Amino acid sequence: MKKTLSLLLSLVLMLSLALPASAAETEYPTLEGGVTEIQKYGNIVLDIDPADLKDGGYTYGDLLTVTVNGTGYDMPLCTNYSDVDTGSLMLRDSEGVLIAAINMGDFATSNGLAAKVTAEDGSYTWEFPEGQSLESITVSISMKEQGGYYDQYLIHQLTRTDERADYASDAVFGDDARVCQRRHGGGRNQGDVGFVLGKGLDCFGGVGQQQSGAEIIFVLDTIDEWRRAEARHDGYTWNYDHHP
Repeated sequence: MKKTLSLLLSLVLMLSLALPASAAETEYPTLEGGVTEIQKYGNIVLDIDPADLKDGGYTYGDLLTVTVNGTGYDMPLCTNYSDVDTGSLMLRDSEGVLIAAINMGDFATSNGLAAKVTAEDGSYTWEFPEGQSLESITVSISMKEQGGYYDQYLIHQLTRTDERADYASDAVFGDDARVCQRRHGGGRNQGDVGFVLGKGLDCFGGVGQQQSGAEIIFVLDTIDEWRRAEARHDGYTWNYDHHP
């Protein structure tokens, strides 16, 4: 009996030692650096190389915590200002340069890093709080949630198109037999130009393919309508009446 118990305890110990190696979550490095520039509209340019993010396992659509002078800001890693809504924070990978910004906003002024002083000739300078300077700004980047913004990132990649080549067939492109043209309880034609999703179709789990077996083409006028559709139908929808 004692021998059996000893064997069982040994087995449990072995499993407990092996489990963290197989089940542990991915660890992402925290990257630290500073600021090299405050751009005209208050975006701050970091001296952290985007390649270091990539090497550390970070990717577009991850939700990060960017800490500036001790204050943490949650923001997604993106490539364009349009990847987030107006007024939202973002960390932009701009052709090999990391920029912390507010879409259509002023990150530096809003967060008390510096105040812009504009001269009569249109030139400007940044004034820093007493005892501080551009060189004194500290920045660190850490993972908040892996893939936490990925679905929204894909949605913001949607582009308007009225090109026939972007659609699977004349029936899809045409008004009379347009995919998604039928409304809930109605049959009017839809002449709107819709969004076509390019990359990352698999992320939406074959919505639409379940009904038609065709290429997924989403026809919604705006991102806000997409969100209303999601809320109304508890998930991404194929036949969404966007004229309630």
